[in-house]
This record gives sequence, structure tokens and C-alpha cells, in this order.
Amino acid sequence: ALAGQIVMLMAAVALEMRLEYPDPRCDERKSDRKCLKFTVVYNDHELCRWDDASGTCSVNPPPDDAFGDFSHLLVVLFVIGITLPCQKVYEWAVLDVLARTWLCSGHLWR
Repeated sequence: ALAGQIVMLMAAVALEMRLEYPDPRCDERKSDRKCLKFTVVYNDHELCRWDDASGTCSVNPPPDDAFGDFSHLLVVLFVIGITLPCQKVYEWAVLDVLARTWLCSGHLWR
């Protein structure tokens, strides 16, 4: 059960990061207009940044104070709302269904 919870936690963190900071493929943008047009809808964070000196577009990391933002907390609650039922279904399938099948098949008495 602990392994399932760890897998679900990793999936939740990956989903949260994908929803909050999607990858717009900044390195493929060749102009400053195309580079700077991608923002996160709910907090206006620019996903890419343009470097005038080198003429390249790169990923703009999340701000340091983004953890306490209300929008961040909403995304986390949304992801928890999705992954918690998945975790319960996983636990039911592994612990109840598979365990009963394994116990009833007589593997313990061989």
C-alpha cells in the first residue's frame, strides 16, 4: 500500500507541475514576440523569457514566492481531488481484489 501511495504522490506532483507550468517548447521560438506570448492563464506568469544578447528563448522558472499564491493552492487542491480517488481505486484493486484472488487460489498452502 505504501508503494502505491508513493507512486500516486509522484503522479500528483508531476500532474501539478504540468498543469501549473506547461512546457511551451521555448527553445523552438525564434523571435521575441513568439517567445513572450506564452503565459499561465490564471497568474500571468510568462513561461518563456527572451535573451536579447544571444537572441534565444529559454524557459522562465517559476517565481520563488509562487508557493503561497492562491492560484497555486487551487491547482494543488484540484490535483489532490483527481489523484485521491485514483489512489483509493488502486488500493481497493490491489489490497482487496488481488489479495482475495491470491488467498483463495491456495498459494499459502503449497
